[in-house]
Amino acid sequence: MENILQAWVKELKQELGNNLVSVILYGSAARGEHVPARSDVNLMLVFKKLDLKHITKVGELMRRKVRKQFPQLVFWTEEELDNAWDVFPLEFEDIKDNHQCLVGKDLFSKRSIDKKRLRYQIEFELRSKLVTMRDTWLNINRDGYALEMFLVKAGNSFDYLIGKANAVLGKKIAMPRDIFAKIKKVKKKEIRLKRAELQDLFHQLHEAVESVIRKIDKA
Repeated sequence: MENILQAWVKELKQELGNNLVSVILYGSAARGEHVPARSDVNLMLVFKKLDLKHITKVGELMRRKVRKQFPQLVFWTEEELDNAWDVFPLEFEDIKDNHQCLVGKDLFSKRSIDKKRLRYQIEFELRSKLVTMRDTWLNINRDGYALEMFLVKAGNSFDYLIGKANAVLGKKIAMPRDIFAKIKKVKKKEIRLKRAELQDLFHQLHEAVESVIRKIDKA
């Protein structure tokens, strides 16, 4: 994968010239967790000037071998990226911690994250997901399969966000680890839960997330 991407990125730079500021690899591939044929390859393309013609050109230069890597492209201008750190602190912190600059300037290595804005985004994400969780319960509470699928996905998200909250606040927010442990076992097919058990697990996760949000709000 790496050789294919490197060759393509060099071709992009040759064709687009100095207008292409940098190409940054992030996500699972940058963390060393990429699974061939299953994981996406996340690439950020940063330009000095950007319009739809530039995006079209990138598409024209994408060879079949590159397409097979499932590249997920995000396009920014350098100015837009510079002005977006206050809006996407959570996402940009992840990229800052795990990325590879494949060509051009590394626009993440020397930037710092505003911890106050990061805390606000974490709380926003948790509250938004909690509201979604309640709405979802109304529609799927009697569907065992749907409950299982939602819990697996939501469990990963909440576990990640609570871990970030702990890091930002500098102290441990108590969260019943048995909830996430059970969800992970469900995901790995190590255990099978009946519908009533899945409903109970949903209730436990809901109450735990409510508790975490209250603690973050008071911190």
